[in-house]
Amino acid sequence: MTLSATLSADAQSLAPGDVVVLFDIDTSPLGGSDTWYLCAGTINGAMPAWRGHTYTPFPLEASGFEWAGRGALPKPKLTVGNVAGLLLPAVIQYNDLVGAKVTRWKTLAKYLDGQPNADPNSCFIPDIYFIDRKSQ
Repeated sequence: MTLSATLSADAQSLAPGDVVVLFDIDTSPLGGSDTWYLCAGTINGAMPAWRGHTYTPFPLEASGFEWAGRGALPKPKLTVGNVAGLLLPAVIQYNDLVGAKVTRWKTLAKYLDGQPNADPNSCFIPDIYFIDRKSQ
């Protein structure tokens, strides 16, 4: 996946707009059929939708994605609060989600579904990782 010319131009403008970070947690590598679409908050009071999926605001924190091009590869950490037990059944069914695919998408709010400039292909290069352990 490459950065689109439109996104590249918008990102370099003086007022690119809000960057939106979205997470997909996919159990298909574990033989499952569940995918959770999560984000850290709402956009103007609404749940963001992009690429035909609605992202549920969830207490989560992500860190460690940065890579300087030298040294060790990044080892991101995704901390997800288990509000109302949403992920608990999956954690139990899929052995702590070890091996699940996590995709971190970054796009601009103006490209979200329902916006005048909605574009499911305008995003920064996604970060794709697989869960290797659950810490708590």
